Amino acid sequence: MTGPSIPEGFDFTDPDLYVRRVPTGEFAELRRAAPVWWNPQRRGASGFDDEGYWVVTKHADVLEVSRLRGAKVDKTGVAMGDAT
Repeated sequence: MTGPSIPEGFDFTDPDLYVRRVPTGEFAELRRAAPVWWNPQRRGASGFDDEGYWVVTKHADVLEVSRLRGAKVDKTGVAMGDAT
């Protein structure tokens, strides 16, 4: 299986992207090629002290992730916390 054809540095969390358009093509590409995909980012770019985030694109997978122990779910989405 080949990886998704997503441009390097593409940021699904960029609010300006959604002002211009909804990235439906990129989401479709991820659902096809990598339904659960690590989106690397520069450390701290999205307000967290990490180097990226997981993009989960299929409904059933989103439901499963939201049920995981240690997952925090709120109106902004799912953020994985310490699972201990």
